[in-house]
Amino acid sequence: STSLPVSLLEKVSAAADNEELNVEERNLLSIAYKNVIGARRASWRIISSIEQKEESRDNEDHVTVIRDYRSKIESELSNTCDDILKLLNSRLIPSASSGDSKVFYLKMKADYHRFQNQVSNIRFNLFFPFHFFFFYSFLDSDLFNLCLWLVIFRIRE
Repeated sequence: STSLPVSLLEKVSAAADNEELNVEERNLLSIAYKNVIGARRASWRIISSIEQKEESRDNEDHVTVIRDYRSKIESELSNTCDDILKLLNSRLIPSASSGDSKVFYLKMKADYHRFQNQVSNIRFNLFFPFHFFFFYSFLDSDLFNLCLWLVIFRIRE
């Protein structure tokens, strides 16, 4: 579903099955998905802006075509997010042995949920759902990981 090379995904999946990704592999995976998602998000922002302009001009023929194209971009973005979220949930997060790895993957997980929410048809303030998701993910986890995330989040603000 993504435009990433199948060999890359197979290699990452195989590595994740056998052992934890090292820092370089983890960063390469993150960058690869970030580049794919970044292109889709940029396209989505541009096409959404064009859609608003055409709506304000009451140009319904153009709006219909634009909405179809925007829907295609949203689908690609959502599928790519689903792919990485599946990999994170099924392999990467469970196999993370260090606090650094776990926090890295949980941040990725939150980012890709946020990317999906940004293009959803439901418009709402992302602040609460984003933070609620993170705290909810720690209900079954230990206090150390929650504190670690809070420290990192606080530093980044």
